[in-house]
Amino acid sequence: MEKPIIAYNIRGIRDLVDNGVNGFLVKYGDINTLAEKILYLIKNPDIAKEMGKKGREKIEKEFSLKIILPQMKALYEEILSK
Repeated sequence: MEKPIIAYNIRGIRDLVDNGVNGFLVKYGDINTLAEKILYLIKNPDIAKEMGKKGREKIEKEFSLKIILPQMKALYEEILSK
């Protein structure tokens, strides 16, 4: 959807968000910084738009079905061959 991400810095999310590139990672539970980052992107729509584009590029490059399905297939084949 080409939207920047603002999320807590937790396992799984770190794989998707490059802090300052396609969004922001915030210390878990730090609602003040979370709010600051939201306001920052509202006040800087050009930066938000660029982050959103970079996020889409990352997902297409690293997590698209074209990438993930062959990896899953190889994993299942490995498991089933044991």
